[in-house]
Amino acid sequence: MLNPVEARPAANKSLLAHWLAQVISQRGMRVKFQVRGNDLHILCDGLPCPDQEAVLSHLVPALEQTDLSKLLPDPPLYQAIVYGRALGQSRPSWTSTLQLHSPQSASASQTFDREPSAPPSLRATVVSSGELMLSNRSLARSGEPDGIARYLSENLSALGVAVRVKVKSIPYPNRSPQAAPLKRLGVICEANYSPDPTLISEPIAQKLRELELQDYRDAIVLIQVRGEAEPDWMLRVDLTPQSEMLREWARWGDAGAIDRLLKPMLADRGIALETTTLTDSTLHLCCRTGTQAPEQAKTVEAIAPLLQRLGPQGLHRAAIYGLIADQEKPAWMEVLKLPAQEHLALADSAWTLAQKGDWEAIAFLLNRLLNPDIDQQLATGGIHVQLVPKQDLLHVMLDAPVCPNQPDVAPTVARFLKPLNLPGIQGVRIYGRRSGQKRPLWSTGENFTPRSRLVPEATPEFAATDAYVGDLIARPDPLVLRPDLTPADVQTAWAQMRDRCGQQVQKLLQHTALFTAAEAEPTTVNSGRVALVWSLAGLLLMVQTNWLLGQVLRRPSAPASSVSIAPSEETPYSGVSLRRSTGDDQAFSSDGFTQSAPAKAAITVASPFATFNSRQIDEQLALYHQHVLEFGAPDVLVVGSSRALRGVDPSALQRSLAESGYPNVRVFNLGLNGATAQVVDLLMQRILTTEQLPRLIVWADGARAFNSGNVDVTFNGMVASEGYRQLEETAPTTNAPRQNSPIASVSSGLSESYQDLDRWLSDRLADFSAAHRDRDQVKSRLQEAAKTILPAAPGPTADLENLPNQGVLDIDGFLSIALRFNPVTYYQEYARVAGAYDSDYENFQLQGRQSIALNSLLQFTRDRQIPLVFVNLPLTDEYLDPTRAQYEQQFREFMTAQSIEQSGLTFRDLGQIWLTQYDYFSDPSHLNRYGAYEISQRLAQDLMIPWVQAVSEPLRPARN
Repeated sequence: MLNPVEARPAANKSLLAHWLAQVISQRGMRVKFQVRGNDLHILCDGLPCPDQEAVLSHLVPALEQTDLSKLLPDPPLYQAIVYGRALGQSRPSWTSTLQLHSPQSASASQTFDREPSAPPSLRATVVSSGELMLSNRSLARSGEPDGIARYLSENLSALGVAVRVKVKSIPYPNRSPQAAPLKRLGVICEANYSPDPTLISEPIAQKLRELELQDYRDAIVLIQVRGEAEPDWMLRVDLTPQSEMLREWARWGDAGAIDRLLKPMLADRGIALETTTLTDSTLHLCCRTGTQAPEQAKTVEAIAPLLQRLGPQGLHRAAIYGLIADQEKPAWMEVLKLPAQEHLALADSAWTLAQKGDWEAIAFLLNRLLNPDIDQQLATGGIHVQLVPKQDLLHVMLDAPVCPNQPDVAPTVARFLKPLNLPGIQGVRIYGRRSGQKRPLWSTGENFTPRSRLVPEATPEFAATDAYVGDLIARPDPLVLRPDLTPADVQTAWAQMRDRCGQQVQKLLQHTALFTAAEAEPTTVNSGRVALVWSLAGLLLMVQTNWLLGQVLRRPSAPASSVSIAPSEETPYSGVSLRRSTGDDQAFSSDGFTQSAPAKAAITVASPFATFNSRQIDEQLALYHQHVLEFGAPDVLVVGSSRALRGVDPSALQRSLAESGYPNVRVFNLGLNGATAQVVDLLMQRILTTEQLPRLIVWADGARAFNSGNVDVTFNGMVASEGYRQLEETAPTTNAPRQNSPIASVSSGLSESYQDLDRWLSDRLADFSAAHRDRDQVKSRLQEAAKTILPAAPGPTADLENLPNQGVLDIDGFLSIALRFNPVTYYQEYARVAGAYDSDYENFQLQGRQSIALNSLLQFTRDRQIPLVFVNLPLTDEYLDPTRAQYEQQFREFMTAQSIEQSGLTFRDLGQIWLTQYDYFSDPSHLNRYGAYEISQRLAQDLMIPWVQAVSEPLRPARN
């Protein structure tokens, strides 16, 4: 949006607005400006249209005498574009481009596009746009950072991307001491948004490579979103000059590279190189001069030195032909001996070396195979190949300005490598990424021979840049635990190893002649009789034990003390008061994150329900019940699994909503560990009463909550609990009819039948068992006896209180965790579990009981006009391996379709906004309190979330 500048700007206007008002504002004229990229756009409105000469006569001298960096320090401005327009018109009447700090002079040069022609008094300083671009390009080719920035800004400013350039020297030991040190170009691109890498990566790479910069190894392009602390993404551009790349390929005997090296050199001598072909070990070069054959000596003299210096691999001879127009037979031919005839190291072709296992030859052949268009590769750098042989696998990394498409390149690589029959290589693993990334975006593989491994291979570390020696050879990794190893696999492997060891020991003893193998004795005993005898013996032992316990328990025991103990009283809910800390209303400060965690909420009341077989669920429901009793139902209720419990900070959300114009909105986090769609549906429709329902529901979670293919442990545990049985007994008071709820399943009926049978058997056993009625006393005595034998364990209370990274549950239900995720230390303590073996994604399918629960919940919320907002919480790239990433993509598509089809549902996808910002996470898939604070701020500022629904009714009094 253009910023208006009046003749008398207000005190709060920027320095630039004040300066423009002083320089060019006239009576009856409005001046507006906008900074887009590195361009300053100035619009002059008036009636009649402001005069171009009058405006520029004031503006140009002022630009010559003013350093705009003091008025607008960031971003740097490279040109100003001035428009003149009459009031009421949609298009400007004239346009003038002023080059700021021109390379040719310190003054501003001008380019005019006017209807009609430009004023005669200014024509002497007119410079065409073509000359201006040529000036920037020539300055950029010299390696001047300011010139490179201006050159890139010509295209990127139109996209709103500002450019700054820095230069840094980098070590490169392979270069000779006499050679100039290599430099790295740093290009910082700033914008208000993150541009799509697929749209701008190749254009940036192409423009940088067009400059043919000397003594530059590469360029690192950082895309920085304004206001963010870290770059959004990075791109590496190989700045090796085209001539050096061609020489390198020509040394491997590539005919296309030799052709491009010879053509410009022969053209300078008036000789045209018609064709360049290879036949076995001979290079054929056909030349002509117009319609005549070129001079033989002159042609050979031009070609021979270059071929001798190159020494093409596997090329023994070069046949040079002089052609005449319209004649098939050449006028002359001369054969040159090439260095490969004399040097054995050059005798074999690249293909022969590849079959012998030469990794450099394999990399070259793959490079040419994956980059069939040599001109395109020279323009952008193409697909770069890195090889890392590790154990019995060959790992191949493919990177390019735009990540290579897996279906296009992976089969090609596998088909090329398989016929080579490389010694010791049983398979290939192929990875793809964008140049500059450290981790691959995709991976695949193929085994050439059957492989049987107990421990899977680890992905090697590929360097993000190959500017250093030895970065293509990965250092040996330390031993790691297999992430997908199950206990059954370990038991099987141990049993096999034990059997093999036993057989070897048996054979060794037999070889001593002191031992012989025992013959197997035939089994003649009736197994049924044996089972009957032992069953009777066990029954007799049980009866005797029960009788003895009854005798012991009937003995009178001495009183423990003479002190009488008053019966305990239940604490009513009204006896507990939850109060906020005094600092809750303060603005957010990062200093607070380094202080002690907030006080834990004191949960001294019980849930109105019996247990749901989960202590955390019982505590959360008790805390919510107390919250409703004291303050009423919250305006916004956050639900979900542990990701929601840790991922949305109610206090931060309340403050951000107040700053956004929604004061006095109360938020509570009712996250339940392991909650799925079925659990959330049960919570909203069955557990919470109508008076406890919020005005807006924020469901924060991810794909795991909607997997209908695995066992829903949390929901099944709740259905089998005493709390759920209590709900069933009070079904008429629930929010939804029992028959309409998806939780009325066969499993719940079976669970209830099992519980009834269990209670009946327990009652019958108590009728004739002497010890059954006093079983609690038996257990207590056994525990006391065990304490005298076993050493006492240290009390955990003090230790837990001193742990800085333990979660703290506050009075709004939020679990605050200060731990910051560090992949290096995290995986030293915890095993890395691949997505293919993650039980949360087992038999992943979105259609099923979880989707039915979602539909039921949406129908419930629509009937009560409660908006439901689903927030897909962020994950790290450490968590999103290819398997999980595929399932998460399916989930995003599913939720997007649901939000379109289902009214009352809003879907906000934040799943991949912080893939590498580990400071916002406590583990690979859970946010810490810093991430929860940022998420809460984002949600409060999200215009797609109907926050107005949370305050649509008269505001309730705020909590003290």
